[in-house]
Amino acid sequence: MPMSQRAGRWWTKPQDWDLLLGLHGWLLRKEATD
Repeated sequence: MPMSQRAGRWWTKPQDWDLLLGLHGWLLRKEATD
């Protein structure tokens, strides 16, 4: 799938970004406390 098409699909679903960023932040904190 073309990158622009994938980006467009992501941007139409901002709640997915919130989930992704939340998970990423959680992983960073988890690694920092290990």
